[in-house]
Amino acid sequence: MQEILVKIVDVHKTYHPEAGPVEVLRGANLNVCSGQSVAIIGPSGCGKSTLLNLIAGLHKPDRGRIEINGQNLIEMSDKEMENFRATKIGIVFQHHHLLMQCTAIENVLLPTLPLSMNTKEAFNRASELLERVGLSSRAHHFPSQLSGGEQHRVAIARALINHPTLLLADEPTGFLEPSMGKEIVKLLASNRDYTLITVTHADYVAGAMDATFSLEGGKINALNHK
Repeated sequence: MQEILVKIVDVHKTYHPEAGPVEVLRGANLNVCSGQSVAIIGPSGCGKSTLLNLIAGLHKPDRGRIEINGQNLIEMSDKEMENFRATKIGIVFQHHHLLMQCTAIENVLLPTLPLSMNTKEAFNRASELLERVGLSSRAHHFPSQLSGGEQHRVAIARALINHPTLLLADEPTGFLEPSMGKEIVKLLASNRDYTLITVTHADYVAGAMDATFSLEGGKINALNHK
């Protein structure tokens, strides 16, 4: 039996804008096994990005428990969570969040700085990742010199630089042409060195995963497993 890497237990999350409370998650539950690739689908505004942010430890649930590799994120201090995220979790945000004053390869290298990784090893890893996402010739270009799709591919390479145990991807093909999107999804989903959780609207992304779940009414429902 495969080991469960991510366990979400009875998670609730409500936001409180001026217009009144918005209950996004209402007792969400999910188990994701080590090495598995999972897609979570659902309409805009249903809480998919909120769920990823909770798994990443960027926000905390109002109630419930989120465990990664047996560690309860809610019990971690901010510093412990920061270190855990830097060494165990890679995140592909829906918006790239690249530093405009840094080149593509410098952006990819940024997550290595707190870890004191060997400079040559880090540079070689970054170069390899840019080649894998088809951007080796653009390594020394600044984000303003790259298309939206190219910036997104830089962000994917950046998320992989520290050999994460868990990769979280928010619409990983949202800014890519379908042909490039399919290549990137193939690259992400075929790697068994990490566990992948992605939220998406694209059928071809969900179809490439081992399992697909829907998020509706604040709860997670299984749709299919391969």
